[in-house]
Amino acid sequence: MRPATLALVATVALTMPTAIAQDRVTAARFEISIDGHTIAMFGGLQLIAAEAKGLQEFSNDTRGRGVVQLTRPLTPSQEIWAWHELAVNSGYEAGRKDAMLVAYNRDGQAVARYKLTNAWPAKIEIGTLKAGASEVLLETVTLVCESIQRVAV
Repeated sequence: MRPATLALVATVALTMPTAIAQDRVTAARFEISIDGHTIAMFGGLQLIAAEAKGLQEFSNDTRGRGVVQLTRPLTPSQEIWAWHELAVNSGYEAGRKDAMLVAYNRDGQAVARYKLTNAWPAKIEIGTLKAGASEVLLETVTLVCESIQRVAV
């Protein structure tokens, strides 16, 4: 390599980690909203998974193509539970809602936004805790949806 080319490669290699570090997304909290109304806030995100299958396979499958799993300390809020019960007891049309998942940084600015099409809380779990323990009781919510689309912030 010529000296000028070598210098350029070295400069790019030295500056690239800094550029990548500046582009990292960190989140302090996550919000699920339906029709612009926040129904739940979460402190942890375990998973966002979007899957694509053939059109024929998708049209015959009602299980969904996307999964989002979030955790939070158990709260008195009943909204996510009400949505879960609606999905379980009322069937496809009433229980599935278009929702937004928004990740916020420590300054309260949105850093990532996902549109969840025909989503429903398929599973809600409460973690184990011994009576008298000082740990926080955690609630894990698994949302299933027909599609997940990352949209502009």
